[in-house]
Amino acid sequence: EHRSTSSPMTAILTALVVLGMMYLILQGILKPQWALLLVLSFLPLEQLLGSYLPLLARKSWITNVAVGLVAMFALGIEFLRGQKPMRGYFNTTWLLVFFLYVFTAFGIFWSPIPEAGKYFLRTGFPYYMLLLVILPGLIRDLENIRRFVVPFMVIGSAIIFFILNSPRTEIYAGRLFVDLSYSTGSSSDRASPLTTAELGGAILIVAALFKPSRFPKPILVLRIASIFAGMGIMVLSGTRGQLLFAVALSVAFFPVAYRIKSAAQFFLTSGAVGMMCGLFYLAIKVFFVSGESNDRWSAAGLSQGMSSRMYYATTMLGEYVGNPGALLGGLGSGAFNAYVDENSENFLYPHNLVIEVLTEHGLIGLGLLMGIFLTTGLAALRLFKHYREDPVYRPVLAILFALCAYVTLISLKQGSYALIPLPFYWYLVLAKIDNRVQSGTHTEYQGYEDLDSAEYGDGEYVSR
Repeated sequence: EHRSTSSPMTAILTALVVLGMMYLILQGILKPQWALLLVLSFLPLEQLLGSYLPLLARKSWITNVAVGLVAMFALGIEFLRGQKPMRGYFNTTWLLVFFLYVFTAFGIFWSPIPEAGKYFLRTGFPYYMLLLVILPGLIRDLENIRRFVVPFMVIGSAIIFFILNSPRTEIYAGRLFVDLSYSTGSSSDRASPLTTAELGGAILIVAALFKPSRFPKPILVLRIASIFAGMGIMVLSGTRGQLLFAVALSVAFFPVAYRIKSAAQFFLTSGAVGMMCGLFYLAIKVFFVSGESNDRWSAAGLSQGMSSRMYYATTMLGEYVGNPGALLGGLGSGAFNAYVDENSENFLYPHNLVIEVLTEHGLIGLGLLMGIFLTTGLAALRLFKHYREDPVYRPVLAILFALCAYVTLISLKQGSYALIPLPFYWYLVLAKIDNRVQSGTHTEYQGYEDLDSAEYGDGEYVSR
């Protein structure tokens, strides 16, 4: 059942949500790391605000426009400050991503259902601008990401807390949803649990890999709280992929974040990984509920989830291989809807980036995608070689790598790059940072002794 929307506690939470959003907007205008936080959290924020404020449930575009305007303003401030935020942005990875989207647009002309392709591009265009243009502009270097980490853990955990305590949050069919039907008038208007779970996984990765240079004990408490918040929302929302990916990547990239130079460090690192896994297990035990939630994590539930994805993939591959004329250019943008009938009111997609690109855009599209993967991977190797001896930026680099891997894995089981440009926006950030490092125009602190006074503030750092 829903909590009462007229209780004193709900009124207090609503006031806190409104005040918190006003604070985020003000900080986002003044500091790029806070604008970055808004951009990366705007979908869960849309659910959060809609669950407390009926007007924003009916007109969710207000939240999206507000976030977009704040991000554009923050980027404009960076230009006015002479920071040259787009330096390094135009590189080989960017060029390949650009051509992939251009080819996707042309794919409408030979699609058997062009209205689907037009819908994807028309709906996705604002997200292209926000995530492929503005977001990389807000990140000049690893220092920007390092300053983003603590606010992200705090605000991200707060978003999850307020969603969990929202009067419109409920468990339905074994999954946690934000039910907006009371405000929108649609009996089936439940917000997607995937977006909140995606935020939870990102918080978990950041909290697990972060290494503070100041206030280690308070930050440790924050990291533990963030891990529980991220695990909680992923378990309750029933999003199996996000949970498995986030936990696995947090463990896999731990050695990247913490270099092992001796046997003692090996045992300390192994102990830290063991404690982290223990926290993961404890959080799962705390947030698992009985009934339908457990069914989603059973062998039958996992098999059911995989079978639908396999059906999408095999159907589209069969249509693609059976049409020799489509080998180079693919079946066309949105072609999935011509061959797979799911009785849905909306246009659908294969739920797998590689399958979608290959079958709808052929070998040309696949070649562009493989080029994006290759250039991003090479950029990651160069960055690791550059920062492997750096005790401050190496953990930040591990976070960036893990987030790139995280969104890549997510793109292989849900969503469409033609709607939300997952995973390309993190690729463009990584490639831009590498480009700046290779050209010697990146920024970093002159001395690590300055980090203590600037880790959670504005700091002073210089171009190199």
